[in-house]
Amino acid sequence: MRVKVMTMAGALSLVSAAACGGDNGTNQDAGTTGGSSGAPETSSSGDATSNSGDAPTTSSSETTTTSSSETTTTSSPEETTTSSSETTMSSSGETSDTGVGVGPVCGPDTTSVLGQLVQNLTPKTWVKMPENTSLTGLTLDYSLAYYADSGVWDPVRHVVRWVGGPGACCADPAIYRMLTYDPAKDEWSVSDTPFTGTGHAYDGNAVHSTTGDHYFTRYYDKVVRRWDGSNWHDLPALPFGVSAAQGLAWFPSLQGGAGGLVFANGNGQLAWFDGTQWASVSDAQTEPWGTYHVFAEHNPVLNAVWIGGGNQAERVHYRLDSTLTLTRLDDAPFDLRVSDSFHSVDPVTGKFIVTKRADDSFWEFDMDQDEWTQITDTSGPKPLLGASAFHVSIPECGVILYFVHNGDTREVFLYRHE
Repeated sequence: MRVKVMTMAGALSLVSAAACGGDNGTNQDAGTTGGSSGAPETSSSGDATSNSGDAPTTSSSETTTTSSSETTTTSSPEETTTSSSETTMSSSGETSDTGVGVGPVCGPDTTSVLGQLVQNLTPKTWVKMPENTSLTGLTLDYSLAYYADSGVWDPVRHVVRWVGGPGACCADPAIYRMLTYDPAKDEWSVSDTPFTGTGHAYDGNAVHSTTGDHYFTRYYDKVVRRWDGSNWHDLPALPFGVSAAQGLAWFPSLQGGAGGLVFANGNGQLAWFDGTQWASVSDAQTEPWGTYHVFAEHNPVLNAVWIGGGNQAERVHYRLDSTLTLTRLDDAPFDLRVSDSFHSVDPVTGKFIVTKRADDSFWEFDMDQDEWTQITDTSGPKPLLGASAFHVSIPECGVILYFVHNGDTREVFLYRHE
């Protein structure tokens, strides 16, 4: 492992979040944080890993019908279910645009607020998005974005989307909610999901790169959910008991470009979903990453997924390539579990931009070189991420969006790395 400090003018310096608290009784409003302690949010069993194979009960308003490989779940009786023979389409029916500076949001003819800000954003620069009444007017649980990592950019609908839970510690009822930003309308919205109970977002959000379907994995749940734009569907159960806080990533290069969903469990367990069934990957259990608070982050430039972190092996991390081969990387210079770090990726260079919460520093991780660089200088207003935030890499705009939620304050920042 190589570690260096970037001190030249114009290098990146990010201000990190404090470690997030959660269902371990930490008082976030009082300014104390419990994420760095590594204490797990407790389930009814009190264990850090569930081996029962039972998925938690969903809310009473949902209905379920069984298909050949998925279960369709509606969040209200008025919604209609779909069968396993359906073909998921985007709201427009169009394929997504690819590349930086194309598409309706950041193309040359854009009129969106986000797109116009991006056009004037130079490398190594931050910009704060203007105050937005659609965001300030939302009713959000103060703990909604605790223990969060990455959200998703839907390349078909061209929106930012993220699902998280406020935790049973801090909300009653503790309803998981979906937060969406539509740049074309410059509009934020929030909607309830049919899921309730203990848990937060962790690194549990992923998106299908061609359909825009949204995947979400919940606390201690062997069943990953898929949202098709209208309804939630249950994937088949995973082949192992799952930990409290897992990592999820869509890997477009699997199956010769058809793609597949990667699930990073605790203790070095890994599986992927081919659209019909889960299969275990040759695990890293001889030198495993940690037990929970694990992350999985797809890198579209390097054509790989970065996996690791977790309690009790916080600095262990791996590279997963398109042949499903895991390669262990040198231990990180600081803890990588979700409670201690954010893991984003610059969509232009493929360098990971990592927040080290413990000392408010940001780092660049070059996975090809296995090299860490502390970044110390930027221009523009940098966010104070605090205990409640998430980030989204937006490939067609070449930037990373950071959403910050501290009490009644909701702020959104954009960062261009290169």
